[in-house]
Amino acid sequence: MENTMRDMYCEIFGVDIMKKGYVVIVTLLIIAVTALLLVTYSNWDYIEDSLDNGGKPVVDDNTMPTTTDTISNDDTVIALNGDSTKVNGSGVSITNDVTTNTTTLLITEGGTYVVSGSISNGQIIVNAPKDNVVITLNGADITCSYSSPIYVYKSSLTTIYLPSGTVNTLTDGTTYTFADNLSSAIDDEPNACLYSGSDLVISGNGKLVVNANYKNGITSKDTLEISSATIIVTAKNNGVNGRNSNVITNADITVNCGGDAIRSTHDVDSSLGYIVISNSKMYLTAGEDGIQAETSLTIKSGTFNIKTGGGSSARISSTISAKGLKASADIVINGGTFIIDSADDGIHSNGDITIFDGVFTISTGDDGAHADKNLNVTGGTINIAKSYEGLEGSTVNISGGTINIVASDDGINAAGGSSRGAGGGPGRFGADRFTGSGDYAINVSGGTIVLYAGGDGLDSNGVISIIGGKITAIINSSLDNSALDCDGGLTITGGTVIAGGTGTFESLTSSSTQSYVYLSNISSGAQIVVQSGTNRLAEYTSNRELSRLVIFAPGITNGQSYTVSVNGVSSSVTAGTGGGGQGGFGNMGGRR
Repeated sequence: MENTMRDMYCEIFGVDIMKKGYVVIVTLLIIAVTALLLVTYSNWDYIEDSLDNGGKPVVDDNTMPTTTDTISNDDTVIALNGDSTKVNGSGVSITNDVTTNTTTLLITEGGTYVVSGSISNGQIIVNAPKDNVVITLNGADITCSYSSPIYVYKSSLTTIYLPSGTVNTLTDGTTYTFADNLSSAIDDEPNACLYSGSDLVISGNGKLVVNANYKNGITSKDTLEISSATIIVTAKNNGVNGRNSNVITNADITVNCGGDAIRSTHDVDSSLGYIVISNSKMYLTAGEDGIQAETSLTIKSGTFNIKTGGGSSARISSTISAKGLKASADIVINGGTFIIDSADDGIHSNGDITIFDGVFTISTGDDGAHADKNLNVTGGTINIAKSYEGLEGSTVNISGGTINIVASDDGINAAGGSSRGAGGGPGRFGADRFTGSGDYAINVSGGTIVLYAGGDGLDSNGVISIIGGKITAIINSSLDNSALDCDGGLTITGGTVIAGGTGTFESLTSSSTQSYVYLSNISSGAQIVVQSGTNRLAEYTSNRELSRLVIFAPGITNGQSYTVSVNGVSSSVTAGTGGGGQGGFGNMGGRR
């Protein structure tokens, strides 16, 4: 075999094997190239998976130690009991400092370490740079007054495993000394009650309670994965942070913190800094953002109860971000139940927001949902009970779902550059600055929208195009606002639009093929029916007094007369379109 390979390499490289000294050289070449091929082949699955994953790191489950609730004979068992701590197994050393009355356990080898009992002042440190380490917390209570109770300095991967039925507690002090030779005061490492400088996994069906008095609750400087665990974090600053990524599946997480509750912060590589959440329960009370991703945020399912910045009635500094869901790139929501009470935007993206499904109840001191670029709603139920502006983006596309909005300014706003408040003044946090630009538009092709606004109902710095769905837009304003307000033209070719309110309105300039009937001085509680013969084309019951009302609906044709019944009293009304009909309603080129 060796001779055959030697001949092959000699032919490839043009070497005369019979020449003196070449036998040794070729033999060494065979060994080197063969080793390279073997290494490449052995890692090819990982490389291929990484490429399929967009270049993002892939944790190879085949290399992860098995985690079960059963203690194996190969596991190292640690019984915590202060300076009487006992170890049965290898890979860990104990240091008791009688001067400071502290206990340090140093793990230097890969393997599984089963930890139970308590330490009143001490920590577990992991320094196993090339190994996978599993720390099974089997009813452990670790308090460390001067640093992280669990500090993973280096490892290939560390898993914190929580067996079913166990309750485990980590508590740190209000200051860190950085006294050991692994910590760094300059880099502020460690800075969390559970801190890892490498990939960290938290799994199991048990419970972990984290009391973070110094700064952060749980931090991984690389990737963080949480699966199935129940985690309760109380933190002075941030709650749960995976710098490179934060992936949470089937977990139950409660966070009460002064900073961001759930976050991922990598801001150099655009393929990192993302958050993915699936089928999890989250109860988040944060002084700043509830869930914050430096790049993308994807929520597939789950239950989310989020309060930020003291809630929608709180007054906070304009320099503080206290949003419910936030991402610097895109937000994609495929489902879930959301209760968001935020001082800042309920949902905020510097890129796109796409909502496919979900049930949302949002109260906010600023916008219900804000996207610098495209805000897309294809389904779900969105109830914005309180907001400055309801839905806002450079382009707002609505093709499905049920949307209810109460806004002190615009109900739905398509803007760019900066978005200002009613009367041209600044909004809740000053003028919103958009990173997106282009052709601003509100496009509605489906769904049901009911909005009540103190500014404009639908307000576009470009066009409004309605080809389907049902829209009810009612405004209550004495300013120069309107229910349908756009700079670039209003087109209604389908769907039903009921728009009205109080205020000053200019003529309705429209390229719409769909026509409208116009009514004025509508009393609160009035029941309105528009009919063509016995065919009911539209119905509406007003819940407030309206100075003017227009109704666009399929079957209403310009110039034709229709029977309009108000509380059972019928009259004949002639339909209009464009600038015609019985007066104006839309505000074209009015105040934004």
